[in-house]
Formats: sequence, C-alpha cells, structure tokens
Amino acid sequence: MNVARFASRQARVVVFAVLFLTLAGAYALTTLPSGIYPEVEFPRIVMVAHSGDLSPRLMMITVTRPLEEAAREVLGVRRVRSRTIRGATELSVVFNADADMPNALQLLQGKVDEVKPTFPGGTEIRVERMTPSFFPMLSFNVTGPLPASDLRDVAMFQIRPLLSRIPGVARVEVAATDEREVSVIVDPQKLNAAKLTIDQIAQALKATNQITSVGRLQKDYQQFLVLATGELTNLEDIRNAVEAARKATGWANATQHGRAQVLYYLAENLDARASEFAERLAAMTGKRKTDTARQVAASVSPRRRSRLRNAGSSDSPASRRVMRTKPARSSSALSEA
Repeated sequence: MNVARFASRQARVVVFAVLFLTLAGAYALTTLPSGIYPEVEFPRIVMVAHSGDLSPRLMMITVTRPLEEAAREVLGVRRVRSRTIRGATELSVVFNADADMPNALQLLQGKVDEVKPTFPGGTEIRVERMTPSFFPMLSFNVTGPLPASDLRDVAMFQIRPLLSRIPGVARVEVAATDEREVSVIVDPQKLNAAKLTIDQIAQALKATNQITSVGRLQKDYQQFLVLATGELTNLEDIRNAVEAARKATGWANATQHGRAQVLYYLAENLDARASEFAERLAAMTGKRKTDTARQVAASVSPRRRSRLRNAGSSDSPASRRVMRTKPARSSSALSEA
C-alpha cells in the first residue's frame, strides 16, 4: 500500500494522530521530572577511614589491610584499591557491572562492622556509593584578613547553616586545613611525680568537657530540666579539670551519670550544710570562718546569705573581705568533702 495514498484517504485520522502526539508531548514536558545530573549507578563504593594522627605505616597495618580483606569477601567485588596517608585511608571497591549496588552496599557495611572492633580507638569510617550526588555541584573559597582557623569557623558556623537552608541542598561540607584546637603539653617529671599517664589526663579532660541531664525539677506547676555542665571555656578550666581529677581518684572512676547525680544532690543540700562546708573550707584553706561562710553564702539562697551576713557582722572590718579561692581548690575540697 502506498503511504501517500493512505494519508490522502485517511486525512482525518492522520491529523488527529499528529495533534494527539503533540498534546501528549507538551503535557509530558511539563510533568516529567528533570535534573542536572541523571540518576546513574556506578559499580563502585568508596570507604574513607580517619584514625587520629597515626603514621602511614600504622594506618596500613591496623586499618587499611583489614578493610581490604573484608571488602574482598563481599560477593561481586572485582577490584579493591587503597590510598593511605597520615591518619586517613581511602579504599575504592569496584564491583561487576551487573551487581546490585544497594545490596552490595549493605553487604560491605556488614563486613566493615565485623572488623571495626579491631581498629584503634576513635576510628571513624564512612561507606558511600558513587552517585552523581556524591560529587559537589558548587564550590566556594572563603578568603580574608583573618587567620585560617578563624576563616574555618566563619565557614562552618555562619556560611554553612545559611547554605543548608536553601531548598534542594542535601549536604554542605567545609574543607579547611587549620582547625581551632588547644594543645595540652604535659611535663614528664610532674607526670611521674603524680603517678599519672597520658591516657588518664586525656580521659579526665574528655569526662569533664560534657553536659549531662541529671533530672527534672517540679516548681510552680512547671517542669524544668536540670543540666550539669562541665564545658571547658578557657585554659584555666583545662588546668583545673586535670588537677581536680588528680586529687579526687574516686571521682575519676565514677560514671558520667553518677557524677551528675552527685552534683545535683550536692547543690540540693548545700543550703542545709552551708555551715559544715564553711568549716571544712576554713580548715583546708586557713581562712577565717566568717570569710568561708560568705564564700559559701554566694552560692546559697538569699535567706541563708542574710543570716550568715548577720552572724559575721560583729567581726573586724579586715575580716569582712570576701575570700577569693581558685576554682580548682574549691572543686577538690568539695569532692573530698
């Protein structure tokens, strides 16, 4: 049959078919989803591990080799490549072209979880599939007259939250060379004299720099959450944390929840035992009892403070000076009390 003869005989059918296809194409153009990067599955999974400042040789022995052996046991793996630097390692696991990548990701994560307990403490591992969304779409460089650590803080705490609020943004990462940190330099002689180790000092700093919920307080038909904070805000707090941990051995061995409960009950009963604490502080520091009473009264209710002020009004003006003690001594004295 001739096509031209069929078109001339069935002209209405041809016109209707062309109009229908045109309208269907216009409707699909406005409703079908579209994206800059199409959803493409690459038969590749990347594992990135960070483990402090370990040397490349130790990273190779303790982290990279176990990860390589665990990755080779996954079904469908064709090749495993790794790159190790100081404190970090990156593994690229290539699968067969017909592999089920979501299932392969789960199998690989299971193998990593099996060998993770053998890694050094504090090791962080990230396992991700290679998809178009894995690569950054847009990069910004932050420059200015500030130091590198300050620029990193600006990018992390000011620019990053603003970019995360943009609709459609899934993840915002900050890559910086310098990060603000505090270096604690330990004197070996003082360390041996106090019979402490580096791990004990690190654990003391880690256990102190925390905020813990210790319970709830019912007052005036309202319920308040009680928090015990021990955040380190300056260098003096770091020195006091180590000194308090050295003087109170039982306190260092207590759990985080136990410490929070002790602090809560101590603050709750401080008003009733103000006189006892004042006597103990006077005996430990050698100050007058009236001075230590005023020091304790600064943390007690106004009613108790007025009674202590009246009790010490008969002393000489020289004894009315408020005693000033270092936070470390007060903390250790209260812990021993």
